[in-house]
Amino acid sequence: MIYKLTFTTKEQWDSAKVTFLLPDEEGNYPSSRTFTGQTAQGSITCVEVGNIPVAATYDEEGEILTQATYREDYAVDILSDYELPVEEYEVGETPNTWYHNFN
Repeated sequence: MIYKLTFTTKEQWDSAKVTFLLPDEEGNYPSSRTFTGQTAQGSITCVEVGNIPVAATYDEEGEILTQATYREDYAVDILSDYELPVEEYEVGETPNTWYHNFN
């Protein structure tokens, strides 16, 4: 299964991943942006995408309507052979914005 997850911040992702990942022999959790980690059910591969770019928009004459920017939320892709305990919930005032949590 491929999970495309979003968190409000990188810090929220860091605190969420320690709820299901197992520490290594020294008691550390993965800290790189791409890693394979162990869970109680097996291993998963994670890619921290980070803040996703949002392209600028232009009018018919090529004038900039909105500047290029980044989304404020933090994206993470996870590849797993089993179902992760992910639940979705809506956060904030922005419609159709979903953030993830592990139960």
